[in-house]
Amino acid sequence: MIDAAWMERLTTPATTLDHGWGYGAQIWHPFAGTSMLLGLHGQFIFIEPSTHMVIVKLSDEPTDSGNDEVLTTSVLHDLATN
Repeated sequence: MIDAAWMERLTTPATTLDHGWGYGAQIWHPFAGTSMLLGLHGQFIFIEPSTHMVIVKLSDEPTDSGNDEVLTTSVLHDLATN
């Protein structure tokens, strides 16, 4: 079992960074209650506790393919909550 204090740290943003998203402990929080891990080349792990949904997006996008993080995060959120 994971310690409650550790889970609190992982799911609570410590600061606000890019795109106005919360951030802390190497985890992004783009929407209230959500957690997201970003990997290289378009990889995502999106966690939506309210619907018990975890979405993993595996990608191999070129480095210069642009920044679609906001669009992709919005789509993952819609999938997880609708």
